[in-house]
Amino acid sequence: MLENKPSQSIMTELLGQSLYEVWQALCTAINKKYDMEQLWNTGGKNWTYEYKYRRGGKTLCSLYEIIGYQKKTQPKITISVFALFLKSIL
Repeated sequence: MLENKPSQSIMTELLGQSLYEVWQALCTAINKKYDMEQLWNTGGKNWTYEYKYRRGGKTLCSLYEIIGYQKKTQPKITISVFALFLKSIL
């Protein structure tokens, strides 16, 4: 477990501004709907960070961040697909 969670500026650098806004919306929706423990970890060899929502020793979901990911994908497409996914689960 990380002692210090990444700052807003670090998260914006990792995800890009538009995906960071989606990240915030997702976290807000999960926080409103579920009472969960939130854990930050290193992301291992494939990711920069891992953010888990857990309760009773079980993980509801894990979110991963990777340096430069927004440069490898088309953020508008990613946001659209992600928004549709969120609507289907929330």
